[in-house]
Amino acid sequence: MPISNYDKCNVGNILAGEGHWFTANLLRVIATADSNNRAKLYKVFPEEVDTVCVFQTGKAFECKECLESVSSDEDLCKEE
Repeated sequence: MPISNYDKCNVGNILAGEGHWFTANLLRVIATADSNNRAKLYKVFPEEVDTVCVFQTGKAFECKECLESVSSDEDLCKEE
């Protein structure tokens, strides 16, 4: 199921603690995940990881790098 427009438009409020539904909790987990775990989450929740990454960095998550190098410690939020 794709991320809702509400969640996309209110990601800042959600990351600040608003809401206790599944996607709100998931977005907060993604926001606090290290690069290795964020890459793992991307495999299952790519749209949610992109939403958080764009909010935090202004750049989309780089899928190719995360799938090839899940154990890497470098920042995986890179411009596509």
